[in-house]
This record gives sequence, C-alpha cells and structure tokens, in this order.
Amino acid sequence: MGADRCGDGRVDERDRDFRDRASGSDALNPVRETKARRFGPANIAAAVWTAVTYPIVQRRLKRDGVRTRCPSAPHRLPSAASRGMEAVLRRTRATCLESALIRQEWWRAHDRPVEVVIGVDASDGFTAHAWLSTDDPKVTAVYREIHRVPSRLKGPV
Repeated sequence: MGADRCGDGRVDERDRDFRDRASGSDALNPVRETKARRFGPANIAAAVWTAVTYPIVQRRLKRDGVRTRCPSAPHRLPSAASRGMEAVLRRTRATCLESALIRQEWWRAHDRPVEVVIGVDASDGFTAHAWLSTDDPKVTAVYREIHRVPSRLKGPV
C-alpha cells in the first residue's frame, strides 16, 4: 500500500501525509484546508492568478462597466490561499470595485457565491464604494446601496 519506512510493515505517518498531499486530497485532512503557509505554493499560485487577473479586470471595467467578469479562479487551490490574492490586491492598490470583482470570482470558484454591492454616500460631498455582501456591515453602513452584481454560475468565462 505505502512505503514501509518503519521496517515493520507499518506505514510511517510521513508517507501517509505525503500521499495525501500528492493526491491533492484535502478531504482526508480538513485541517489542511484552513492552513496555508504564508509563502507556500497555494498562496503563491493565488497571488500569480491575481496579478494576471488584475490588469484584465481593469481593461474589462473600462469596456464593460459593472457587467465585467473576471477570468475563472483556480478552484483547485484551498480557499485559505485567499491570503495570496489579498496580498496582491493590497500591493496593486486596486480600486474597491476591481478588488470586489476579483474577490467575488475567487469565492465563486470555491463554492461560496457572493454579490458585489455598490453604494454611495452623499452626506459629505459624494463618495462611492464597492464591497462584497459578506463584508463587515459596520464598515459599509455609511453607504446606501444602489446596485448589486450577482455571482455568475459555475463555469469558465
């Protein structure tokens, strides 16, 4: 079945862990889903996807407005790798709408569809903001919702 590293017929835990990682089986170890190493391959892959997707979203927003759709996110990465995506969004200084659309696509690919909400605040001049429907309501309470962008169904762009 597995390598007999112990020499007595038992399979060493390191072999079992390696087999689980090699098969990509996060279902066998649910803890792995919640832990993603800071500079691990999953976070780096999520960061690369975001770095490639960000300029695409910028161009599409100019062309299509709020009807913009992101390229499909890599659903095979653990959802905890969102840390890599968030890091790139902070460093690129993405607008709130660009960030919300990219984050929406990430969570859609991980079977957690959310809506992008666009709101305005006219109390002190005029400001607009975009966020995900799952974001902290305390942060977005000042804005009056004017539009929602629903998550698309599963499938490629």
